[in-house]
Amino acid sequence: MSPKSDNKGIGGYLSLDLEVRNELPQDRLYLNSGREGFAYLLRSKKIKKIQLPYYTCGVVWKTALQCGCEIIPYDVDASFAPCNYLRDLPLLYTNYFGLCSKQLIEITNNCKEVYVDNSQAFYAEPKGNGAFWSPRKFFGLPDGGVVWPIAPDMEVQGRAISYNRFLHLIKRIDVGASEAYADFSLSESQLEFERIQLMSNLTSALLKAAPIERIGELRRRNFLFLHNILKEDNELNLDLGTQDVPLIYPYKTRRAGRLREILKSKRIFCAKYWPEDPSNFCMRSKMAKEFAETILPIPIDQRYKEEDLVYILECINEQNY
Repeated sequence: MSPKSDNKGIGGYLSLDLEVRNELPQDRLYLNSGREGFAYLLRSKKIKKIQLPYYTCGVVWKTALQCGCEIIPYDVDASFAPCNYLRDLPLLYTNYFGLCSKQLIEITNNCKEVYVDNSQAFYAEPKGNGAFWSPRKFFGLPDGGVVWPIAPDMEVQGRAISYNRFLHLIKRIDVGASEAYADFSLSESQLEFERIQLMSNLTSALLKAAPIERIGELRRRNFLFLHNILKEDNELNLDLGTQDVPLIYPYKTRRAGRLREILKSKRIFCAKYWPEDPSNFCMRSKMAKEFAETILPIPIDQRYKEEDLVYILECINEQNY
């Protein structure tokens, strides 16, 4: 009998040493991207009309349209709670920045059919009628998505290949973020043309090797450090639940645009959630535009220590003088 080698061969050159630290939950399906997780839900649940928030990534609206859905938009208020929605129509709620567990409880109690976009909330447990996650926003992965529940009558054909989207991850380590940004952008653009496939072997191995629990602890620690100092100036009333693990620290201030440019000049990169998408009506409401222009998403991920956060705060405070 031949020894088990998973058809990868025995001997020869070495590959990456990736220790398996995590057994991933078996009640979820592991796919090639978060957007394909959303598409999987729409198709498996046979959804033809769905309520989507104005304040969300344009990819969400594009995916719904590509799946043949009619979109009924709704807005969120200053605390990210849905408003002006229909209780009897399927609704997708975004777990904004991984900080909306309380709002999620309320909406699932008040709406008949709720699906959850946990792209910014990897650590959130499944709730509602379905959910999807995007782990590459929390870990160094080239792609990958997770969806719940698994539809027994919907088979996914094929497994993704990810090595050709891996360059920006290793290039950033070698030469820096700016030098690898073009490769990152190329990798992102390639995902737009993917079909639903199973998560690649590479992405799966990287995810299983990530110190998930420790990373969650570090993100919470960094969030609380910044919040202790910025909460008096932050226009958002933030509440970090006991199980919440945030994506970033959302600092809402009228100076957000100016601060974003100042921080960028010091090689501190803050995303914008989200740019207006000209291909659809996503981000067209007054509240969505206000959030995009006034929320500065400060990095708090596992790479950063207290000294890094102090430096960010010093750069922010320079603008006060």
